[in-house]
Amino acid sequence: MAEGTTAHSPPIVLMGDASVLPLVHRVLAKRAMLHGMRPVIVDCGGVFDPYAVALEARRAGHQPEAALNALLICRAFTGYQELHALRRLARFAPGRRVYLLNPLQVLLDEDL
Repeated sequence: MAEGTTAHSPPIVLMGDASVLPLVHRVLAKRAMLHGMRPVIVDCGGVFDPYAVALEARRAGHQPEAALNALLICRAFTGYQELHALRRLARFAPGRRVYLLNPLQVLLDEDL
């Protein structure tokens, strides 16, 4: 099991306006470069930018491809997809740290 996780690691929920995105990408890049860390990103608001993660990895002296390959990225466009993704991750990726980006955006859809 990766360092910093347990069998039941709670998801980390990240919400806010666009000004927090550089920090989010920096954190995800650093987590991806740590030995054994394989973070999962569930992007519900279309805010995850793999290019920003690659730039952060390069700035830190790491191979961008290695950092990106360590990430599992799932995009949810509806509340149903978000719920389905979280259920599957709980079942098939136990112990991996999950970063849930803008989860309320798809849940507040008036068609839901």
